[in-house]
Amino acid sequence: MAIRSRANYFEKGEQKVLDSSITIEEIQKTIKKCPRNKAPGPDGLTFEFYKHFEKETTIILYELFNSPLQNYNEHLGGSIISLIPKTGDLRQIKNYRPISLSNCDEKILTRILASRLQNIIGKLINQSQTGFIKGRSIFDNIHMTNNLLGFGQLDPDKYNGHLILLDQEKAYDRVDWDYMIKCLNAFGLGPKFIQYLKSIYTGATTRVNVNSVLTDKIQINNGLRQGDPLFPLLYNLVIEPLLLGLKKDLTGIQLPGANFNTIAYADDIAIGIKDSDDINIVMKWLDIHCKASNARVNIEKSIAIKVGNPQEISTKFPLVADNENFNYLGIWFNLKVLTPTIPKNSY
Repeated sequence: MAIRSRANYFEKGEQKVLDSSITIEEIQKTIKKCPRNKAPGPDGLTFEFYKHFEKETTIILYELFNSPLQNYNEHLGGSIISLIPKTGDLRQIKNYRPISLSNCDEKILTRILASRLQNIIGKLINQSQTGFIKGRSIFDNIHMTNNLLGFGQLDPDKYNGHLILLDQEKAYDRVDWDYMIKCLNAFGLGPKFIQYLKSIYTGATTRVNVNSVLTDKIQINNGLRQGDPLFPLLYNLVIEPLLLGLKKDLTGIQLPGANFNTIAYADDIAIGIKDSDDINIVMKWLDIHCKASNARVNIEKSIAIKVGNPQEISTKFPLVADNENFNYLGIWFNLKVLTPTIPKNSY
């Protein structure tokens, strides 16, 4: 994988931060922070249990987490799926939301790993990704998008192109584990840290709770566990090769003091394209990413927005009308009511 020619990666000193033995202090601190009144996983042990017997459980977890975890794959990778009703006809399976319940000791482990990774992941992930990284904000994406569209209104012949907002189908559920491990290796994450993840994901199984009756075990072969504090950081590493490829190869849309190229908040990706060459580059990189990671872009739900007076090109995505509202990161935009500000930093 040619990640290292385009990205930062961890050196040995940073690997040691991730690979060092898990300490008693880390376990105690994590147990204290764990929330109460949460449903347990297959073993039935709640966070309240770990809190009440903190002295005893801390020693047990210390020995477990610092032992060869491949011996505990089935326990760490086990979960129960409960179906939570939404609205509508409850005879239809689509009107239920599946919630995965993992064992609490697995959650304690991933909280420790997430805390370690969060402290240093900013070195790996380029500034165009703002999701779930300390010191970065979703408001940066909203501000930059408003600037792009606003400058297109102020001088449509100078600042023009198209803004593409990608919609990915079940982005987290589709992540291929083999590809994820390859990304972690390429970015230089330590072998012990990666082994922790293999112990959780390799051989993972789940059982579905249907009317208080559990199904037989179902093998899980892909996807990240939503609700796990580690999953958004892992997803950032999985999506990073795509963002790097786009950022390097696209012309983008030049603004005062900045080039709007590619920005992302986790899986919500916004891309500035100048011409048909740019759209071909986008489609090329999406094809590479989807084949490698098992991702799938929903073309019909993705949208293209005109910026200024762009070239007449096929954007491959549905085009938003000039007077039509559209939503990006929970904010409604309309091309008729925009106020740009001069950006302080490059996008």
